[in-house]
Amino acid sequence: MVSEKKLDDIDRRLSQLGEASLSKVTELMQDIGIGAPNQVLEALGYEVKWYGLDQGRAIISKSKTRSTTKP
Repeated sequence: MVSEKKLDDIDRRLSQLGEASLSKVTELMQDIGIGAPNQVLEALGYEVKWYGLDQGRAIISKSKTRSTTKP
């Protein structure tokens, strides 16, 4: 589980990167303690566009606005 505060911080950092490779984003997330970057990207509304199998060529982009559900 990742806190809302951490998700907001990650979302802010990703938006500052602009278009970024999946390998760069994975490295960034690992540096801040996220072990499952694909799940976090999906939760934040990002999608990965693959251009072959190399993560260095896969690009992330914001596909939708993140929705938050609070009890």
